[in-house]
Amino acid sequence: MNIKDRKTQLIVGGAVLGLAVLIYYLSKKKPLGVEATEVDYDLIAPQPSTLDMNLVLKQGSEGAEVAEMQKKLIVKYGQDLGTFGDNKDGIDGIFGTVTLAGLLKAKQVSEIALKDL
Repeated sequence: MNIKDRKTQLIVGGAVLGLAVLIYYLSKKKPLGVEATEVDYDLIAPQPSTLDMNLVLKQGSEGAEVAEMQKKLIVKYGQDLGTFGDNKDGIDGIFGTVTLAGLLKAKQVSEIALKDL
């Protein structure tokens, strides 16, 4: 292989590597105007005054009360409920196995009313 071929290979290799780095960087970059912020959990689930605080929630329950319970499990008890829901934060209003595990870990119960959480 002569020197001209090696130079060509080095230039092409460098261009490919540079392109790969650029693609990686752009795939990690946020769109312009979008800043990373913390999730405002008060906007995710309805305020407690609109909820049935006495409704006993258990696996299979669904709705706003479950979403509020999930919010409390995350914020108040530091539970990780996975990446379910619109915001991928675990709040989806469905009392499934991950929510059950979080409730068991936080309160050692498998069903609960919001007023007791």
